[in-house]
Formats: sequence, structure tokens, C-alpha cells
Amino acid sequence: MKTAFLIDSPTNFAQEYSEREDVFEIVLSAIFPNGETINDTSEPENVERFLELRPQFEEKPKSSQPSLGSINAVFEKIIEQGYDRIIGIVLGENMSGTLQSTRMIAEEFEDKIETHIFDSGALGPANYALLEEAIRLVESGVDIKTIENRMNQLINEMQTFILPEDISGMQSGGRFKATEEAVVALNNTKNILHFTNEGTIELLDKVRTRRIRETRLLDFIKEARQKFDETYVIIMHANADEEMTKFSDKINEVLSDVRVRLIDMRPALMCHVDEKGYCLSVVPVLP
Repeated sequence: MKTAFLIDSPTNFAQEYSEREDVFEIVLSAIFPNGETINDTSEPENVERFLELRPQFEEKPKSSQPSLGSINAVFEKIIEQGYDRIIGIVLGENMSGTLQSTRMIAEEFEDKIETHIFDSGALGPANYALLEEAIRLVESGVDIKTIENRMNQLINEMQTFILPEDISGMQSGGRFKATEEAVVALNNTKNILHFTNEGTIELLDKVRTRRIRETRLLDFIKEARQKFDETYVIIMHANADEEMTKFSDKINEVLSDVRVRLIDMRPALMCHVDEKGYCLSVVPVLP
């Protein structure tokens, strides 16, 4: 069975996957207060334009989900290229309406193609890990029921943390619920947010410095490493390559057998974590 993999653009599948013809992308966008829209792609000019515009506005840019028409066009393209099945991995339902829209379009094409859409329950790095697992399982030749079970198991076992520079970006759209007074107070600390098993975002901890925050994250990684025989870490960051390279080295100093992958963040997620913010997923390698 010829399988297509469908992801949303904040997954930012890196070079080894961007060259694959069987990976298709639903593109979100970032919208600034002046109405300028930047497509959520990895082209350098789009990221550079986002970083150029961001300091010009006190009000934060907002991410925008793709239109039904654009999702429909992706499904038509997949069918035209002769695929028999779609495995889709989409941002958590509490982060975006993309999941609901994708499922709606999938129902319209159910007589033309078999579709399996997974709610990652999170974002960015978690979706990246799920894409890798889906590709591995399909190429191993396992049946779809096994794929569904393994994907759901990985979704339940993964931990994803959000480390925003400005927490008010997470509050927009009800993604993180807090009063205005609480947001002002939290912006004076370095916060660790995480996704619960229900896909909601909660404040896990607040500390005074980035160094203490990284130490707390190391504790969470250690806990996962003790639970599973093998784990790895995916960090998706907003223009923080130097900072995250140092943090990656710190992780490997403490946990030499934990592989760390750094991935650039695209504009749609930058809207919520701001420049220098990042997201981190601790991913178990399932037996």
C-alpha cells in the first residue's frame, strides 16, 4: 500500500525529510498587527522577515490555521499522485483548529483514500518524533492496527515542554489560561509549561534564571531516561542556535547516551514562544 505522510508546517521536517516525495505539508501562517502575513515555511526570507517585524509591534503576532480550501488541495494532490493511504500528524487540538479541519476534509475524501489522523496532543518537536516513528513503522511493513497502537503509545509516553520568553504569547487563543495579573507576574520569571495527557497546557514550574530552568529540564530528562531503556531529546528553538547548542552540550555532559536533535522553529510557533523561546520533547524509544 502506497502511504503518504501528512503534517502541519510547525513540524518543520528537517532536510532528510524535506526531500521525501511522500511527505506533504499543511501550511499555517503568522499574522502581524499591521495585517502582514508570513507563511509558516522554513525559507530564510520568511524567518528573517518575522524577526525583523517582531520588535516593531507591542502587540504579538498571531498564528493562523490553514483554510479548508488549502487542506483540500493537499488531499487532492496526494490522491492525484496515486497514494492509497494517508497517515497524518497534526498539532494538538488545544493548540490549533487544524486537526478538526483536517478531519473534516478527510471525511469528504473517505471514498477515495484511507486516512488515519493522529492528534499529537502537543506541537513541534513531538510531531517531528511522531513523523519519524510513522515512517519507520510503514517502512518496516507492519499493519495499520499496529501502527495506530504504537503511535498512540508514543503520544502517551512522550513529554513536551514549552519554554517561552514571553508567556503572554501562550495565553492568546486560550492556549494557556491565566489572568492578566498572573501573566505580568510570570513574565518576571523563567517558566516551564508542559502538555498534560489531556493535551492541555499547564505551568509546571517557575524559576528565576535560565540556568535554573535548564537544570529542572535536565531532571525531567533524567526521570524519563530511568523509565525507558533509551530516550532522545528534540529541541525546536526560535533563533536560539547558540544557546541551544550549549544546552545540548550540557545534556550530553550529564547523560552521554541521550541523543539531542536541534531544529529551527518556524514563524507560527514563534508567535507563541517569542524569539529565543523553545519547545523540548523527551521521546522514548519504544521496545
